[in-house]
Amino acid sequence: MKKKVEYINTEIAANIFGVNKKTVAKYCRTGQIKGCIKGADNKWLIPANAIKPLTTNQIKTVLQSIIYVKNNPKQNTNTILSGDNARGVELTCQYLFDHGYIEAYKKNKNYEVKIAKIRLTDKGMDLAMSGKKKFEGADISVLQGWVNIVIQLAMLYFQAKK
Repeated sequence: MKKKVEYINTEIAANIFGVNKKTVAKYCRTGQIKGCIKGADNKWLIPANAIKPLTTNQIKTVLQSIIYVKNNPKQNTNTILSGDNARGVELTCQYLFDHGYIEAYKKNKNYEVKIAKIRLTDKGMDLAMSGKKKFEGADISVLQGWVNIVIQLAMLYFQAKK
């Protein structure tokens, strides 16, 4: 049996994301939010569990953080996998998967993701290695950047659930 999807309108999504309704409609129109549909009144409906699209810099930071964790297996990543942040990590991974930056990933019932097991696609690797400042191997500050992104996503997710 297929799980029923709950939808919100662009006004509610705009309030949750901290942007205006036209920006949310653009996200829907350009495919930045997966699962959007047009309602009977020809207005966008957004899945209630959707997250605000990540910027290219945020995506790059997360991808570089994944590379950092993979290259430093002894690095303790419990800080980003604990409590509410675990849901933010899972939402981030789902976003990256939906947009072709990572291959399938596994999560447990608490939404915890084994970051060291995530595999980047060619698209993801290209983005992680691109830019004015070439990626020369991330350090802990890049991982902290991901933590900050995840915390923001987790807060948005839980704000939407209120």
